[in-house]
Amino acid sequence: MKSINNIFSASACALTAFAVMAVTSVTAHAQSVAYTGATIETLGESGRLENATIVVSGGKITDVGTDVEIPDDARLVSMSGKTIMPGIVDPYHVYKSTSANTTRTVVFRGRTINVAGGGPFSAGAFIRVGEYFDPYNLNFNAAKRTGITTANLVTDGRGLSAFANLTEEANADMLFEPKGLMFAKVTNSTSALDVIRKPLEPSKKKPTKKDSTATDDKEKKLTPAEEVKKLWEAVQKGESPLFVNVNNEAAVAYVLQFVKKQEKLKLVLVATGPNLYQSLKQIKDNKNVTVVLQPGIDRVPFSADLMNVSQMLAEEEIPFCISMSLSKSQLSASQDDPMFPVAMLVKTGLDRDVALKSITMKPAELLGLEKTHGSLEKKKHANFLVFDGDPLKTGSRLQQVFLNGDKIHEN
Repeated sequence: MKSINNIFSASACALTAFAVMAVTSVTAHAQSVAYTGATIETLGESGRLENATIVVSGGKITDVGTDVEIPDDARLVSMSGKTIMPGIVDPYHVYKSTSANTTRTVVFRGRTINVAGGGPFSAGAFIRVGEYFDPYNLNFNAAKRTGITTANLVTDGRGLSAFANLTEEANADMLFEPKGLMFAKVTNSTSALDVIRKPLEPSKKKPTKKDSTATDDKEKKLTPAEEVKKLWEAVQKGESPLFVNVNNEAAVAYVLQFVKKQEKLKLVLVATGPNLYQSLKQIKDNKNVTVVLQPGIDRVPFSADLMNVSQMLAEEEIPFCISMSLSKSQLSASQDDPMFPVAMLVKTGLDRDVALKSITMKPAELLGLEKTHGSLEKKKHANFLVFDGDPLKTGSRLQQVFLNGDKIHEN
């Protein structure tokens, strides 16, 4: 029989070995990796760099440039002949359930939640996407395979969005901001337009006197209805943008006319090119409007002519960005060549730098993530794509997708 001392000694050795393994694992994750010899589209102040190096450690970019001091212990990965660009930031990613028509229980960030499976969200309901987030949603796999690393998740209705990273494996780290931005989808029907009109119109009720004995607002727990009211107040004050998805030209005109009365409101208009192009003057006149549209060349309504609405927006100096997940045309992105729709925009007149920033830096700025996402610069998250050539050249293939320095997909 082993003595007590021997047992304690064996246990101590086991614990020591476990600790060494844990430290080794952490060290391995924190080890610097230098990707060398690549063409790097930083989309930051450095612009496009040839024969450059990007150094990654602990999920962040520690250095990038043509004259980089590589740490002695860094692992070297040759990217000769490759092009590296930031991961795509999707500013309007419609989140739909792909689960079975059952409710299942998952443990998420230490709490148990019920995930509703199958079918659309309740029509007309205010949806907090973060509360319905399902990391096992099948659409996320398709998105990351086309280069989308970060997404603003919305629904086909109205509510509060959530920000997610599309990680290699479904886990709690995907949802990094459960309380995102306000969104609503409207048509030109009165009931649909009331979704944004009623909460934003000035209240006709007389303000009531505040009870001096009432609990302070910061301490008082708000009801769901009061929370929604607070969110709309923030939109009205211009503290947070409002995403409005419009599905026809008449709705575009009405929404623009309505928000013109809202001096501080920051509108993000989500629409297709054909529904937008006749309203460019009204959009330009309203300095607080940003456009989100799908990539691709559109046909002028009732005509055989084609138009590049992205280029039109750029010429009018109207801020815009592109949602790659909204593409439903014949130019829809494939897994091997997801940049084809954007390449077509450049081929028909859109500036190259403007095109690349419209799917990376501009949406990051729109979502308030510009300090951590959207470009390849020091201290930012190491989210990047690796192509076997120029990403805007026909035939160039997306080979690898990295998120926080980890490879999450390889074609």
